[in-house]
Amino acid sequence: MRFASLLRTRLLPSGLMVAMAAWIAVSCGGGDESATPPPSNGGTGGDSGSGGSAGTAGGSTGGTGAKDGGAGNGAQCGVCTLDKDCATGFKCIPAPLGDLFCAKDCASESCPSGDYECVDLAEYGRPDAGTAGSGPDASNDTGSGGAAGEASTEGGSEAGQDAASDGSSDSSLGGAAGAAGAAGAGGAGGTGGAPSTGGSAGAAGAGPQGKVCVPTKSASCPCIASRTGVKRNCFNENSFGKCTGKETCQSNAWQGCDAPAASKEICDNKDNNCNGFTDMDEPGITGNQLCSSGQAPPHSGFTCAAGECQLAGCEPGWTKYPPSTPASEGCNCAIDPPDITATKNDECANATDKGSLSDVGSTPVTIQGTLATDSDVDWYGIVMKDQNEVPIPNSYRVHVEFVAADGNPGDQYRFDIVRTDGKTPCDTAGLKTELTSYDWCADVTTDPTKPGNADSTATYRIRVFRKAGAAGDCKPYKLKLSNGGGTGSCPADDGCGQ
Repeated sequence: MRFASLLRTRLLPSGLMVAMAAWIAVSCGGGDESATPPPSNGGTGGDSGSGGSAGTAGGSTGGTGAKDGGAGNGAQCGVCTLDKDCATGFKCIPAPLGDLFCAKDCASESCPSGDYECVDLAEYGRPDAGTAGSGPDASNDTGSGGAAGEASTEGGSEAGQDAASDGSSDSSLGGAAGAAGAAGAGGAGGTGGAPSTGGSAGAAGAGPQGKVCVPTKSASCPCIASRTGVKRNCFNENSFGKCTGKETCQSNAWQGCDAPAASKEICDNKDNNCNGFTDMDEPGITGNQLCSSGQAPPHSGFTCAAGECQLAGCEPGWTKYPPSTPASEGCNCAIDPPDITATKNDECANATDKGSLSDVGSTPVTIQGTLATDSDVDWYGIVMKDQNEVPIPNSYRVHVEFVAADGNPGDQYRFDIVRTDGKTPCDTAGLKTELTSYDWCADVTTDPTKPGNADSTATYRIRVFRKAGAAGDCKPYKLKLSNGGGTGSCPADDGCGQ
């Protein structure tokens, strides 16, 4: 039986054996059996509550929930980045204006002076609420959703080390870390190894929890020498909006706010009025408002794309030409009606019919049109009739030219012309090209013996185009067509229009 008892003893966890040994020593020493056993080596466990890490286990003096910060600066309103930068009993939290500071835990103690009040962090205005842990980083300190505290090496016992590593909740082993501590659970344990009631697992994104001391008269801690260099949010507000920037604690005063002045929202890929919306994302705004104070450009409208004002299409019958035309001028170029139809007059077969002209008693015809693109061309068809005028000489004479003064703006236009018998009007044999004027007549003066009144009726096709290299615009051309009544001698054979 004695051997079996020893065997069972060796199978017990080492930590429990040490605890039992201590108890036996007290009992066998003749002391009062009813006296309270001395505390185990656990000491003070981690703080319960806010999803913090477990306290450090082991050590003759026990671990603490938060690591000591730097001297002086880790106290109330001390500069910090993480909880570990603050003194014991303090947390590193962000003020409503974004600057971090050490705040005293006031769940069970009062705040330092009347300049501070005790607030619940769940209700304290924090710009970065929702990040795990306290402040911008999920540290391994108390209250910040970190891992379990390390085992103390100062006077640490095997029992204390076991408590920190295996997550045992046995009350006889001192301040044991809860098994969930590594996942951000609240610290278990307490004085004398009693398990804590309350550390619940720290939920990701919950932010710091608990009650702390914060300034009562300011959104931030005062700018004092120890906080030199700390930055916080600042604002610049006017009738257009409220913009945010940064200012710095210098020479005991907040200085250098770089928040821009809000302005009217325009198309520039910026949030001009600082409301979180850029250009066309602004609720209820239109491209016309962004680009021209609500005034739409001619025959179009504005849209804003990638910070640039662009036309939002053109009204039917209008286009933008030349392409370099400023958007503010809108769709400045009227499209010829024949170019709007399905059968555009950009081919000889679809030439716009201008009827006929007789060499006797007719009135000249003026054709006006616009070439709305670089490649646009216009075709026209007309029959030039020769009326029998015996016994007087034949007056048949076809003349085509751009109207003087404004018929060929910038000398950008030219025309081609072909004379046919009408059976094959688009026959290019005899086509005259690159012309600004054309002349053809029945010559009865060179040989009176020839029948000058022979019928010279013919069908003409005329193609108007923009000459190569011309700086095009949307100014219209004007082409004058006439028959009969011409003066002067006729051109040489096959020399018409040259």
